[in-house]
Amino acid sequence: MPDTARRVNVSLTFATDVLPHHALMRVTACLPDEYSVRLESTSVHAFDLAEDDADEPCVQLVVDATAGLLKAYVDNPQRAEEFATHTGAVVDELPITADHRGEATA
Repeated sequence: MPDTARRVNVSLTFATDVLPHHALMRVTACLPDEYSVRLESTSVHAFDLAEDDADEPCVQLVVDATAGLLKAYVDNPQRAEEFATHTGAVVDELPITADHRGEATA
């Protein structure tokens, strides 16, 4: 690796059940001594990486690179994929966190 006089920032993101400061100590302990690592800042975010959300309803957005949003489906991934296949678009699926449709019609 070429030497540089500039500051270099390295960010790591990984999922672990270990407390953040323990994980940081484990990572820095693996670095060779010639890497004079000085901790500039830390940031910890908790999130769930579980991918078994098939039971949760989602919105499928059918998006084209040039035309943008073509169509939106509510919890109908098969129709979204079918439409995207015919139009050359892609499907982006977003979870539904709240449903206010009943409140909006009052």
